[in-house]
Formats: sequence, C-alpha cells, structure tokens
Amino acid sequence: PTRAGGVACYVSTRFISESAIPKVTSSLFESLFIRLKLHENKHLIIGTIYRSPPVHPDSTKSLISTLTSIEHPCELVLLGDFNKNWLDRSSSNDKNLLKCVNLTQLINEPTRVHGNSTSLLDWILVTHPDRILTSGVLSDCFSDHSAIFCVWKIK
Repeated sequence: PTRAGGVACYVSTRFISESAIPKVTSSLFESLFIRLKLHENKHLIIGTIYRSPPVHPDSTKSLISTLTSIEHPCELVLLGDFNKNWLDRSSSNDKNLLKCVNLTQLINEPTRVHGNSTSLLDWILVTHPDRILTSGVLSDCFSDHSAIFCVWKIK
C-alpha cells in the first residue's frame, strides 16, 4: 500500500521511555511502539497505528504477529486510524482475532461523520480495560476524524 498517513507518539519528559521494536514488522500498516517505565518493575507499551485504505484482509493477522513479537510483553495501549469500521458487520473477524490476544476496544461511537454516513475507524485497544479511568471521542476537531482519548490509571 501507499504510505499516506504517518504515526507519532509524544512522551512527557517526566516519564522514562524507550522504543519497543518488534521483531516482526509489516508493510500493511505503519506503527510506532514506545515502552514507558511506570514503576520499578511496571511498564506500559503504547503503540500507534495507521492502516491506509483499502485495508488488506490479512492486516489484522499481521498486526497480531507484530504485537506478539515485542520483547518483554506487558500492558498495552494500541491506538490509531485502523481505517476499518468497527461498527460494521464485516469487522467481526477482526474483532474475534483481537479478542483472542486479549485486546478490548474502548471506543464505541463513530469517529468519522461524512454526510449521512458514520463510521468508527479510530480505535483504542487495551489489554487491561480495568485500568482505564475514562475514554471517548472529542468531536469538532481539525480533521475529518474526531480525536480519541483514554486516561490510564498508573497505580
């Protein structure tokens, strides 16, 4: 696919962070993974994803291979523009695959409204939904997609 999006992750200097480089990468999506040190032996991996349309049928399987290849797995927040409508019935296979690796989708309302059409293309997937204080969608953004967010309980 044509690279058209790009990913970024900004980390406050209050946190100790490093790149978490997967052993398996894919040309089906763009990604960046950061490992944050929360406490002495507690880490959180934040992954940002961009899948350009049209989404390849094997891109979710490829994403799972990438995720499972990250050394020292720990708690994970994976977010970004997946360019696949979570609300659509055609996403059921992706949902099942992600559930098999213990990922829960936090966003449940449309992130893109175009005319009379709504879709949930921007996802936040987490391994520990019990650690999320709040999450949601911020409408009226500067893009054709709404911003998504979650607040992670560090303790």
